Amino acid sequence: MTLGKYYEIEGDTISAYSCYNRALSDIDKDLSSSKPGDNKYELDLMEKGQVLILLNKPDIAHRVLKEALGKESIEVVKRYLNRLMNMSRHELLYEKAVPEFI
Repeated sequence: MTLGKYYEIEGDTISAYSCYNRALSDIDKDLSSSKPGDNKYELDLMEKGQVLILLNKPDIAHRVLKEALGKESIEVVKRYLNRLMNMSRHELLYEKAVPEFI
C-alpha cells in the first residue's frame, strides 16, 4: 500500500493501482487464514479499509472499517478507525503522520 501511495504521488497511477490491488489480495489471503478476535485480524481489516479507500471504493471501505471498529477494544485504535471512516481518499493519500494513533 505504501509503495502504491508513493507511485500515485509521483504521478504513476497505473503502478499505484497495481500495488493497491496486490496489497488487497495479500490482505484477503491473510484474513482468510486468521480469525476474528486475533489482533492481526483487526489490523488486517484496518489496512483493507485503507486500501479500499485508495482504490476509490469508499462504501466497501466503510463497511470493512465498521466491522473492525465493532471488534476493537483499544480506545486509541477505535479513535483511529473512526477517523479513517471519515477520511477522503485525498486525505489518506497525502497524510504524513497519524499523531492520534501513535
